[in-house]
Amino acid sequence: MLLSIDSIDLSHYSTDELMRLRDRVIKQLPSSTIEDLDLSQELVLRYIAAKDLLDTNADVDTPLNQIAQANNSLVAMLKELAAQQKLLYDTTRAQRLERALAAALRLHPNLEAAFYDTYEAEASALGLENT
Repeated sequence: MLLSIDSIDLSHYSTDELMRLRDRVIKQLPSSTIEDLDLSQELVLRYIAAKDLLDTNADVDTPLNQIAQANNSLVAMLKELAAQQKLLYDTTRAQRLERALAAALRLHPNLEAAFYDTYEAEASALGLENT
């Protein structure tokens, strides 16, 4: 028998116990970060589900236009997630490249100061102050 969520008195638990409980709850929840999504798999699964809905439409009471509208909404969301995932990848990659460049420049102190002066001037010209 499941207890009502509101009937559980959490005030008797220690911070450590609450943190362990929180970790267990988080493990039960679906992923909430874009990094954890496999968009290729999601697109394939959406295609299979849409094709199955269309193939079995005779058995479904839902009008075909509503099924198509729901499917189009999901596809639009997946496209947006794909764009966000690409932006995240590009941003992360640029940051890693910049760190690698800085590390390489530290090996050549005679070039480092001149490079950073030019780099900051170019960034400023592009409106990217404090980069």
